[in-house]
Amino acid sequence: MGASRETRPSVTSPEREIMLVKVGSAPTAKHPGYWDIVVKLPNVSKDEVVAALEQIEGQEIADVREV
Repeated sequence: MGASRETRPSVTSPEREIMLVKVGSAPTAKHPGYWDIVVKLPNVSKDEVVAALEQIEGQEIADVREV
């Protein structure tokens, strides 16, 4: 039997594949029908994150922070 391999969602940027690791989510209190999503993306710039997420149809980016 072969070892199983975990598959994570990813978005391809022009330079590389960026792995999106979901950390948490919750319904947005101020906007019914919307969700707040928190992701951790090590070694990725804020500009790369925005560029990658903008490729996903229907996504609305309200806030991007570097910690």
